[in-house]
Amino acid sequence: MPLVVVRRGIALGLSLVLLVAATALADDLKADADSLTGVQNSVNLGVVEPGSTHGVDVGFVLACKSSNHLTAGATLAIDETSRDIPTGAGLTVTPGQLVVPDPWPVDGAFCTGGEGEATVTPAHLAVTAPTTEGTGYAYSVFFGLSNDETVGNTVAVTVYLDVVAPPPPPPADTTDPVLHGVPADITVITSGDGAVVHWTDPTATDDTDASPSVACDPASGSLFPLGTTTVTCTATDEAGNHATATFTVTVNLDTPPPPTRDLTGTWGRPLGDTFPALVGRAGRTIPLKLNVLDGTAPQSPATMDAPTLTAARLASCASDAAAGVTTHAGTFAWSSGEWQLNLDTSGLGSGCVRLTAAAGDDVIATAVVQLVPDTAGSLKGQGRK
Repeated sequence: MPLVVVRRGIALGLSLVLLVAATALADDLKADADSLTGVQNSVNLGVVEPGSTHGVDVGFVLACKSSNHLTAGATLAIDETSRDIPTGAGLTVTPGQLVVPDPWPVDGAFCTGGEGEATVTPAHLAVTAPTTEGTGYAYSVFFGLSNDETVGNTVAVTVYLDVVAPPPPPPADTTDPVLHGVPADITVITSGDGAVVHWTDPTATDDTDASPSVACDPASGSLFPLGTTTVTCTATDEAGNHATATFTVTVNLDTPPPPTRDLTGTWGRPLGDTFPALVGRAGRTIPLKLNVLDGTAPQSPATMDAPTLTAARLASCASDAAAGVTTHAGTFAWSSGEWQLNLDTSGLGSGCVRLTAAAGDDVIATAVVQLVPDTAGSLKGQGRK
């Protein structure tokens, strides 16, 4: 049924109620008396939720009429005298108040039109809707005065409302957002104690929130110290769901490469500059001496690491002979202003052996020694200076 038809039916029913109420109150009314009227005789609250409560203020206006009057200066309560409300509904009425102007005509005197305006405090209705959905619910409240003071009319106010349950809330958002475009690990070089590093923050998508927030900690543009720092980026949606991803920022100190060195070595006695540099008895110890220069500058433990020695058996005693197995033959020690090493030949056998002195990966001196079987029990040096 259209709402307008329902409201018309209600209005007709209320007319009958008002008629009955007016008849019931006839003994409490005075003919030719002052008039108390409502500022509005109907209020439409529109659509409300089941069981909800709404406040309505009801104002009143006092008018001087005829020859029967209220008491000048009297303070009178404006309270309900009866009500008609829907089944399952609730209504609480807080009375209003009327202060009659002073002066005000006495009974038998007629109004002059200059009586002044009464002071009125509105009555308050707390209207509670039924719990059952429906349209056109109507609450009718009738008001009268206290202290046996009466007026020549009945004051009635009707409140209308429609009860409609709200739609169910959407399902709770429990899905985390998804991060996109998380930066790869970043490495920078600095000459100071740290570096300011920038990147483009990732973005995020979510099945409910169109614009999840994204923040990285530390933030882009922060000063990062030397070493590796983990950056955590977090996406958060309106429901508080969040997702995180990390990457690292590594700040390395800019260290210039070591200066280029030109290391060369020369053998001291007993090695000579002939080929072979020495003929000696196998199994004996050869005292090796080595002088190392960087260009023209002598090198000591203060300027370089100790050189190392390797020994390789040669296929023949020729300068271009192929080398066989190479073994570590020891590390030089600094003594008496030069690098020295006592080479034990007991494991090298007889034949030609290429000795190689190296500083790190750089070969600085080589020499070929010939080892012969030890038949005389003494070291034989050939080609010595």
